[in-house]
Amino acid sequence: MTVPQTALRSALQCLEKFSGHPDTPAIHDPIYLLLGDENKSHEKAVARALLSNPSHPAVVELRSIFDGHIEWEAPSLASVLEHHGALVESEDLVAEVGRRLDVHKKKERQLRLEIDRIEVKLVQSERAANAVAALGAFALMFALFGWMVALGWIEVQWMEVPVPVTPSMALPVGGSG
Repeated sequence: MTVPQTALRSALQCLEKFSGHPDTPAIHDPIYLLLGDENKSHEKAVARALLSNPSHPAVVELRSIFDGHIEWEAPSLASVLEHHGALVESEDLVAEVGRRLDVHKKKERQLRLEIDRIEVKLVQSERAANAVAALGAFALMFALFGWMVALGWIEVQWMEVPVPVTPSMALPVGGSG
């Protein structure tokens, strides 16, 4: 079946209302390809896009536009798996799902390890930044105190050498008392 150009244009106009929705590009692109080239694979891509995104607000209206022009076949496990990558075990689809889940778990484990490693580096960076900030604050306080003394805003009483009250209390120059 061929889809009339008017139906395709009205479908694109329908999608314009929902241009901010995250699933819109997944539906829009196959329709736009079908508008430029009437190919059976593009029709299947439109049907797959509409079946894959049932929560999109425009799907009900788009399905009514395309009814009678596109065949709606329910996706099988094989077609869904094939859509997401080549089948390694085409005879046993449940084993294929298990294999893909194992691969996913392995990738998830690697990503969690990577996240943990990055978090450790972040904590180390935070500690280093805090240490540098503390040293900087200490240096600033020391410099401000020095400038206050230098400008005469603060007078520092330096320790003076004790002067004996009477000369007889003074120690002789070369000896001890």
